[in-house]
Amino acid sequence: MTSKKSNKKKSIKEKLDKVHVYGSWGFLVVIFLIILGSIFNFQEYTQKIIISLLIILGIIIGLLNITKDEVVSFLVSTLVIVMMGQMFIGLIIQYVPFLKEFLTRLFIYLLSFVTPSAIVVSLIAIVKNLKD
Repeated sequence: MTSKKSNKKKSIKEKLDKVHVYGSWGFLVVIFLIILGSIFNFQEYTQKIIISLLIILGIIIGLLNITKDEVVSFLVSTLVIVMMGQMFIGLIIQYVPFLKEFLTRLFIYLLSFVTPSAIVVSLIAIVKNLKD
């Protein structure tokens, strides 16, 4: 009986490890899309596709990759990115105007990924807290 339980625990751990690997690859894709989209000024249609992909990947990574122990630090980090990023970009645009378009695209793409991920993680945290 105990061997079945230990086998189940091992298989669950192996599945979770695979999920984190997929999440890590997804995060690398996100970084690539954000950098690519920020450097090149794509047409509006392509920008919408990139933003849609970032939103979908944000939801998926929020569901798969953020563990119970990482929730608070993830949400605080997200809050800092959203609040301080706007102030930082405002200052940079004011003093270094030639970076305006690049930084605007960078921030839009970053928020397109981070915001859905934070919403998913916070909703999961709320549901888990309600269960306890």
